[in-house]
Amino acid sequence: MNTMFLAAGLMLVSAFSHALFNALTKRSKDKVLFRATFLGASGLMALTLLPLVGLPSWETYRFLFVSVFIHGAYFYTTIAAFERADMGVVYPIMRGLAPALAGVIAFLFLGEVLGPWQLLALAGICMVLIAFAWPNRRAPVSSSALVYALISAVLIAGYSVNDAAGTRTAPSAFAYIIWFFAFVSLPISIVAMTLSRKRLRANLWREAKVALPTSFIGITSFGLALYAFSLAPVAPLVALRETSVVFGALLATFLLREPFGVRRIMLSGVLAACLLLLQSAQ
Repeated sequence: MNTMFLAAGLMLVSAFSHALFNALTKRSKDKVLFRATFLGASGLMALTLLPLVGLPSWETYRFLFVSVFIHGAYFYTTIAAFERADMGVVYPIMRGLAPALAGVIAFLFLGEVLGPWQLLALAGICMVLIAFAWPNRRAPVSSSALVYALISAVLIAGYSVNDAAGTRTAPSAFAYIIWFFAFVSLPISIVAMTLSRKRLRANLWREAKVALPTSFIGITSFGLALYAFSLAPVAPLVALRETSVVFGALLATFLLREPFGVRRIMLSGVLAACLLLLQSAQ
């Protein structure tokens, strides 16, 4: 099987699981503790698997260290955006800009160059994803929600390129996945729970009842993404993962009772055409 098609398939599964996890985050009452519980559970699971992969090299440690700070910031900016606007509004903004930003960062730091048709498809994907979030009377977007969504987009692009580079320094993608959840997820969870200690006793069990059983969703989402990053260029894969916007809008409609509408149905068709162009241009 062509590695690009394998990577594309992995990213589409990652996109759906990512959208589902974010819908569950949006629906939770204490979003910080919900995500912190998931990260803590995934980090503890990864610790049990560390003997299978050993410790990373210093070169890989550098990427893991940077990843802690980028993912830590993303943890809070995403929650801040969700608390200020509907998921169907801010989620497409933060995910829609990320592919273009990732393409620029990957070009600057990894030397990855895209062809003209790939660039055209990537631009179309970004515009469609952002159009999903175009505000309407029923779902206005505040300036603060927009700012947090834009910051999140920059952080998404940053961690995508950083972790893609990290997987390529590791002996295997599986090893980097284990190191990521052990060295990145666990510290972020500990810091988040420490900062939320005043409401820990009151809210932890309520959020854990959903976060713990569904923690495999988040692990699947980013684990598959990390593996795909080891196989193919970053920007097209980020674009594929950001189809989670479409999945997210559908899940927001069914789980959160947010509107979908005819416009988004039409945009979904345009997005599918852009994705086909992106793949055919490989």
